Amino acid sequence: MSDFFVQFTYIAVFIAIIARGFGIPLPEDIPLLMSGYLVARELCSLHFLGPIAFVAVLVADSISYAIGWRFGHHVPRIPLIRHILTEQRLKQAEHTYHRHGKKTICVARFMPGVRSPIFFVAGAFRIPFGNFLLIDGITAIFSVSFLIFLGWFFASSIEWIQEVVKDMRIIFGVGVIAVVAFAVFIRKRRRNKQRQFFT
Repeated sequence: MSDFFVQFTYIAVFIAIIARGFGIPLPEDIPLLMSGYLVARELCSLHFLGPIAFVAVLVADSISYAIGWRFGHHVPRIPLIRHILTEQRLKQAEHTYHRHGKKTICVARFMPGVRSPIFFVAGAFRIPFGNFLLIDGITAIFSVSFLIFLGWFFASSIEWIQEVVKDMRIIFGVGVIAVVAFAVFIRKRRRNKQRQFFT
């Protein structure tokens, strides 16, 4: 098992889940399953890890929502995120919203492939954040608990999780680079706007 997860269990799970909110292609299902595995191996406490994982999920979802609220349909133009939030995925998410409305938020919690795009569209459509957080939070209670339970229940037979964890350091490294690049992009954009304002 990765030394990183052994030494920084709670932080590692928290970061891995939040990374998805920035558009990094790391489904939160993996760290949640890993959480159950770590609990089963008595490497961490469920009483601490459960709430941490739940909060991390809500933070990640809120980040996707906030990006949609702030940038709307301009996101596909952002270099790193456009590979995840593609025009096709956004159109698919919009179509789902038009057909099913706020129920889409509940369904998205169990759909790893379109989870971030749908939460992004929720922000772009200006769905009240309170409503979004309430619906998402209630659904997350069940999804987070279920995935942690699966990781715990199948801990003795899910060696494939350990294979995934071996690559986690690379994923975290890419994640950090992506976040830094995104921050630099936002900073440059603000500077350009300020220059245009004063010229």
